[in-house]
Amino acid sequence: MKKKIDNNPAHDRVLTKLKENGAVIAAHMMGSGKTVLAWRAADEVATPKGKTLMVVPASLVSNMENAKEEFGFKSKPIILSYEKAQKLAPELAKVNWDLVAFDEAHRLRNTQTDRVENMRSVIAKAKNVLLLTGTPDYNNPEDIKNLISFATKGKVSPEIALEKREIVPSVYDRIFKGSKPTTVEELHISPEAKKEVEAFVHFYDPATSDKAQHFPEVLESKVIVPMDAGQESLYKYFERQLPASIRHQVKNNLPLLKQDAAKFSVFANSFRQLSNGVQGFSPDPEKAPISPKIQVAVERLTQRAKEEPKFRAVVYSNYLTSGIEPYKKELAKTGVKAVEVTGGMSKAEKDAAVKAYNTNKAKVMLISSSGGEGLDLKGTRLVQVLEPHFNASKIKQVIGRGSRFKSHSHLPKEDRNVIVEHYLSRKPSTRDPAIDEYLFNMSLEKHEHGKKVLKYADKE
Repeated sequence: MKKKIDNNPAHDRVLTKLKENGAVIAAHMMGSGKTVLAWRAADEVATPKGKTLMVVPASLVSNMENAKEEFGFKSKPIILSYEKAQKLAPELAKVNWDLVAFDEAHRLRNTQTDRVENMRSVIAKAKNVLLLTGTPDYNNPEDIKNLISFATKGKVSPEIALEKREIVPSVYDRIFKGSKPTTVEELHISPEAKKEVEAFVHFYDPATSDKAQHFPEVLESKVIVPMDAGQESLYKYFERQLPASIRHQVKNNLPLLKQDAAKFSVFANSFRQLSNGVQGFSPDPEKAPISPKIQVAVERLTQRAKEEPKFRAVVYSNYLTSGIEPYKKELAKTGVKAVEVTGGMSKAEKDAAVKAYNTNKAKVMLISSSGGEGLDLKGTRLVQVLEPHFNASKIKQVIGRGSRFKSHSHLPKEDRNVIVEHYLSRKPSTRDPAIDEYLFNMSLEKHEHGKKVLKYADKE
């Protein structure tokens, strides 16, 4: 029996806008049914007789293909991964597509990449372009401008910019108070850009709509753990390599000066790995000590696992050697069973891990950035984020693995919640915030700027 397609006014509105404008960015959050929306666009805008191309992450190709049979859609689109579409771009560009739909479309935010150049050629003759993403402001608000420009084939490029302004203290403050120049970030969006965002972007978050009762409550907190001596020693070594201006901005939790951003990014990955332990910098990671952060995270998870029979947790790290592996090693000592989904695993292996987790045969799911896309996890009570990311949207996606539409409907009402723990490091000798805490704060600020742009999106 085919699944019934729920009535969704947000989807209806996107299809109307697509028919009117020929280009829409559906900024639809987790649980909004973006796969169904793509298929409805194929059936109702391109029509079953039309030519439709769907481009999705490799890990989601089978999900998109399965939806046809699952819901009984009529269209026969070509469904390709981003990598395959890029290779076939010269041939795909020859087709007069009735619809080209991109899932996880924030992958098209960087305008100067080969991927975007190739996909521009693919949509050149397309009648309709639909971009689907839950993170349109993945890195900063200017991503939204870039997506609009891509979808409209360069015809519309809203005046949106995150501008840095340097504040220079008075001579008196510089001499007698030791004050230094600081930088603030200000969002600039022109009146015309506000109209363009409304015209081409549709925003929908089911967690704040009439479907909110079907989502678990999400409760977030920070867990700050001092580094051990080995971590702090390496941290100070890397810190000394940073220009004084960057050290000042980090210490005072201020946005980086434009000229410092590139220099900072060179070191940031090292600091993020180091916040989890010294494994990534050791000639023999297996013999490296487990960091206090990992020990505390495992201890807190294990305590809940012992107290709650149906407890399940998702643990995320961008790093294997400096995150997933030491966590797995420490967790193994407790007897709590874990499965993992990381890059390089086959679909069958990932499906088996998800099944073990959802049937409570494993209480913990360890995920990396490359492995965590498209997972449908049930009954997650805890999400541990072992290190921050440059972009709050990335972490939001991770949290979305554990907080999904009807993911907790089988649980008693009092258990329909997810605790999210953000793990951050501190230097024990000074108690000053480490760079991972700085990244955490800055990513949240950037995300707030993105929300200011999205408030002008169509929400009917």
